[in-house]
Amino acid sequence: MPTVDIFEAKSSLSRLIEAVESGAETEIIIARNDRPVARLVPLSIVARPPGRRRRRRSGDRPSA
Repeated sequence: MPTVDIFEAKSSLSRLIEAVESGAETEIIIARNDRPVARLVPLSIVARPPGRRRRRRSGDRPSA
């Protein structure tokens, strides 16, 4: 689990996302002033609470 500074994360966000998405890294910690502030993980790891679906508003068209 590598830790990267926020400046490096901004500079190489695509590379970091690719590493997590491909499975090369399970998670990447993003730090500001050597303090962890965020964690980059693949979406499949993040558990979503049940029933959290996008609700259609009036005027929204159903997807085709």
